[in-house]
Amino acid sequence: GNWVLEAEHGGYSSSPESVRLGQLQSPDRLMLTIELPEVSLTIRDPDRDAPVPNATVRLDGDGQTLTKETDSTGTVSFDPPSGAETVTITTVHERYHESVSEFTVDRSVTETIDLDSKTGELDLVTSIDGARAGEMDVTISPADDYLDDICGSDVTVTSNPDGTYRSTVMVGRYRAEIDPPASVQGLYRSSEVTFEVTEHDRTEVTIDAAFTWELSPAQRDRIDQIRRELDQIVGKSGIDLAIPNYYASVIETVLDAVEAFPEQGEQFVSVEAHPDEITDATLAAAGTAVDTVADTMSTKRNRDLFTACADMPD
Repeated sequence: GNWVLEAEHGGYSSSPESVRLGQLQSPDRLMLTIELPEVSLTIRDPDRDAPVPNATVRLDGDGQTLTKETDSTGTVSFDPPSGAETVTITTVHERYHESVSEFTVDRSVTETIDLDSKTGELDLVTSIDGARAGEMDVTISPADDYLDDICGSDVTVTSNPDGTYRSTVMVGRYRAEIDPPASVQGLYRSSEVTFEVTEHDRTEVTIDAAFTWELSPAQRDRIDQIRRELDQIVGKSGIDLAIPNYYASVIETVLDAVEAFPEQGEQFVSVEAHPDEITDATLAAAGTAVDTVADTMSTKRNRDLFTACADMPD
């Protein structure tokens, strides 16, 4: 006669097979297969669209616990306990908040679990020779293996006009360095800063660059020459020098400002012209001003006026 055979194991069964009695004389003629459910999981970082390797994944079901780690692709698979109807999945990783999920296992389960990364606050300040400098590009790079794997390439951010930059970032170690604009390449020497961001904390980091430009010998000689010409204007005797001294003081203020250019690197970050161009143009204007004052003060009318003023009683 005909027989219907079905295999059972832990609540799971094979598909029924109908056979004639004579067929059972050869046991290898019939195979009953029980398809046990499998739990396949992919653990993922949604913010960076990347898998999470080395996450500890724990499966609890029917009073049993199974634990595995995700591979480099963020995946892990389990054969759930045979008597389990549901399983609880707990995912743990030091860079993410713990995740708990529950699945029914009456059939195979293929799921993706997104983790919420642990974060901290980052406060950056960009400066040139200790003075805040805004709108500076800063290159931020991972400084630990996990961030390098999960984040990949460097990130470039730009500080605000007041020299600050604030962001929420994943916990871990980072490197940061000022990347001066192309228009001033070679004028600044940046130093690299390494820092660590921890969860719930505010990490304050100052990144400084040194302004390496200096006045050239020719520019210093030109400043000295202009000062000698000013001395000639205000060194005359027998005339009232109030007005010449005033004009000379204005030009002297300009020369003092030029001499301070090497200590004011933050002023040149957002300027298109090279400091040499600005310096030469300023000195040229100062020289022209000296010539104009000298010519004006030497006219007969002005000489007579200044002489008469000098003769007036105090």
